[in-house]
Amino acid sequence: MGSSPDLRSKKELIEQFIQTLNAGTDVDRDWRIFADKSRADELEKIIEEENLKPEETRNFVANAFRDGQIKATGMAFAGILPPVSMFDADNARAKKKGAVLDKLRAFFDKYFGV
Repeated sequence: MGSSPDLRSKKELIEQFIQTLNAGTDVDRDWRIFADKSRADELEKIIEEENLKPEETRNFVANAFRDGQIKATGMAFAGILPPVSMFDADNARAKKKGAVLDKLRAFFDKYFGV
C-alpha cells in the first residue's frame, strides 16, 4: 500500500477494515458497508469540527465524487462555509477556507474510488 500512490491515502482505512475481518466475513459486502459507514462518519466529523452547513456540504461532496475532483472555486464551495467576515483584519475567512479545503481534499483522496 505504501508504494502505490492510489492506495497511500487509503492505507489507514484498509488497515482498520482488516482489523474487523474474521472467518465469517463476506469481504466484498463487508468492505462496502465498512467504507460507506466510515465515509459518512468522517464527513459528519468534518462538518461538525468546521461548523459547515450540513446539507450543502453533503451535496458538495457528492458532486465532487461524481465529478472526480474537489472544486474550490465558485459558489458551491463558498456556500458550505460558515459565515465569517470578509473584512476581518487577520483574514479569518481565507484561513477558514484553506483549512476546510485541506480537510475536504484529504477526505476526497481517502474515499475516491473506494
